Amino acid sequence: MKERINCVAKAHTLRAPNCTTLSQYDNAATEPPLGIGSQQFEPAMTAFDDQAADDFVVNLLPLNFFYITEVRVMGEYSQGGGPASSFNVYLYRDAPGHLPGELIQALLNQPYTGTPPDFTIHLTSGLLDSGTYWISVQAVQNFNPNGQWFWHNRTVQSNSGAAWQNPGDGYGTGCVTWNRKTNVDANSLANPDGYRNSHANSDRYPNPYAYPMHGEMFANA
Repeated sequence: MKERINCVAKAHTLRAPNCTTLSQYDNAATEPPLGIGSQQFEPAMTAFDDQAADDFVVNLLPLNFFYITEVRVMGEYSQGGGPASSFNVYLYRDAPGHLPGELIQALLNQPYTGTPPDFTIHLTSGLLDSGTYWISVQAVQNFNPNGQWFWHNRTVQSNSGAAWQNPGDGYGTGCVTWNRKTNVDANSLANPDGYRNSHANSDRYPNPYAYPMHGEMFANA
């Protein structure tokens, strides 16, 4: 998954005094599946609400502190889709098995700038101690008439593999809680039999794959 967190103490790129970039904005996927859904739909389609998440590590020096001020994420809309009205950003602690655990903060309906494939979400998170955390970026976007948003995949894994969940099980995968993204069957998601058999036009229904996840996060020390 491709994301970049703009902020502190574990630096890949020093952007300004007391400012660090945690970046996974490289090695973008160029072959299917290009992305995975992470979207809050309209009330009539809440069964399809899904989330993707990726982990990051905070290593603090003494007397330093860490909070996120910006998330830059690579993503795209389905053909003819968009725009998203806003984005939800969720922060979780790392759970046993290295999947998203306790929800730390839900930053809902955050404004953003940018267009595909580059979206920037400005926010202010709570303070984070040293440790491993998970971030989930979720587009707030009605399927009718705006289609879908997909978080672009990355071909190189950093830390633990990305995670995905669909609590309402609208896609019929059984992944109603967090599961490793690689365990989700892209073929069954792309062609859910219930929709194909019941409806002549399966494009009327969401598809969680874009046939990746990229991003950067910025934080301040």
